[in-house]
Amino acid sequence: MPIALTVDNIAQYEADLTNPGAVFGDTTRRAEYLRHGNICYDTRDEYVNFPWSSEATK
Repeated sequence: MPIALTVDNIAQYEADLTNPGAVFGDTTRRAEYLRHGNICYDTRDEYVNFPWSSEATK
């Protein structure tokens, strides 16, 4: 589930945006943002499966 930005956490979120490398390097802080893991190649078509605007035919 995504993090809801509130008055209580917006300052930390904005601080994290200034140095995302530090957040990514800290496994605990990274886990707060990336809780769901990755979509694997074999099941990728079970998720978002539509062309992005750059892939759409013109």
